[in-house]
Amino acid sequence: MVKIILNNLKVKLEGDTIILKKLYEYLAYKHPNSFFMMQKLNYNWDGMVYPLNKKGVMSTGLLPKAWEFMANFTDDYEVIDNRDIPEYENIPTKVGDLVLRDYQVEAIRAIVTNNLYGIPWPRGFIFAGMAAGKTAIMFGLHIAYGYKKTLILVDNSKLFDQLKDDLFKVFPSYGYMQGKNIKWGNIMVCMVQTLHNRLTEFYKELTDFELLLVDEADLSTNNTYVEVFKALSHIAVRVGFSGTIFLREHKKDIVRNTTLRENFGEIIYSITGKELEDQGFTTKAIIKLIPGISAKQRYANFNEEFIEILEKDKDRLEILLDRVLYNLNTGKYPIMIFTRFISQTETVYNYLKVNLPKKVKIAFLHHKIVDNTVLEDFKNGKTHILVCSLFLKRGINLPLVKVIINNSAGEFYSNPLQILGRGVRLSHTKTKFFFEDILDEGRYLSRHSKQRISHYKKQGYKIIDLRK
Repeated sequence: MVKIILNNLKVKLEGDTIILKKLYEYLAYKHPNSFFMMQKLNYNWDGMVYPLNKKGVMSTGLLPKAWEFMANFTDDYEVIDNRDIPEYENIPTKVGDLVLRDYQVEAIRAIVTNNLYGIPWPRGFIFAGMAAGKTAIMFGLHIAYGYKKTLILVDNSKLFDQLKDDLFKVFPSYGYMQGKNIKWGNIMVCMVQTLHNRLTEFYKELTDFELLLVDEADLSTNNTYVEVFKALSHIAVRVGFSGTIFLREHKKDIVRNTTLRENFGEIIYSITGKELEDQGFTTKAIIKLIPGISAKQRYANFNEEFIEILEKDKDRLEILLDRVLYNLNTGKYPIMIFTRFISQTETVYNYLKVNLPKKVKIAFLHHKIVDNTVLEDFKNGKTHILVCSLFLKRGINLPLVKVIINNSAGEFYSNPLQILGRGVRLSHTKTKFFFEDILDEGRYLSRHSKQRISHYKKQGYKIIDLRK
């Protein structure tokens, strides 16, 4: 028999020592940086991380994975559940004047009715592809639980502003928290850093909240988030939203993925970008793989290779210019070009501005220069081309965009998929959306290019390979 003593943050397991020892070993993993970390320690360490400690305690979010393993050995359990879980009242089909899509209703249902081996389990991830309407699902959850007090956490000012506007349209009692601007409400959106800084000050007010919803939850592994989650230990309903969660399960991702599971659990409901496209909720996306150039020498690290090729090499800049001219001449604009570094953003902008016809309107933005007028002009179609760094990969809707060129390279799957999401919003001005990825070869760039192609294929998008 295994006894499971459960609260919102931690689980204590007692009982069958053989099963618990097997579980202790099953959950353990070797830290991907253990070799380097051990060089700096003045004590012996085996390089292993043990999410279940020797006292039988682990983070609550790991219980689904742990229980699935234990079920192979016993079905004899005693559960002591110390959580205070609110009861849901109804599953809405509308949010304000918006009629929810079928999958949005199902996502809400999946959360409020979810159970784990017979016990209520309203926590986990909603895997929602770009343009899935995560905001509508969040609002629907607030309604489903009888308008109980709800916190929505974000870590992006664009997302914050967008959610604040959406809340204003639906809930008169909405609130917000950003910097010194604080308004308490029945449902409120909070910048996570602000909330983190005010946890002690607003301890009493926060005890009234019963739902915790986190947008772009794939980012919620740093200490700021973790400390907020701990401070809100009284909240049982914990749901993370992301369109890229757990897409990669390599050895080097295990720390990050384990932390995500500790905070929330597993994926409860999923709808991919391709499924949204097939159902007609997003514009059909076509990915074009564009041949780049090869490194002319061996570089010491990724950043050096990147800058020498994607920023400084004239042949590489000319390839980008050719793609821009092709799309302009075939009527496929507005065009968005994503870059990685500030210097690259400005270099690409200056190069294109000099070499494009004067009638072409081009602008640039990066996280050090945030001009809302520039962004609005591009969003409204007054500017043909916007060169921008990755700070715009989240939290902005650009339905008029017909082409996005990924000029930021990199191997991490979330960046290109989030970039792609900026262009799939429906608009009467387009029936297709083109995402172009320029693939370069080098010590680092070759491997990164292959990683990105692999994730495009996994997502099921139509791919045109122009390298052949």
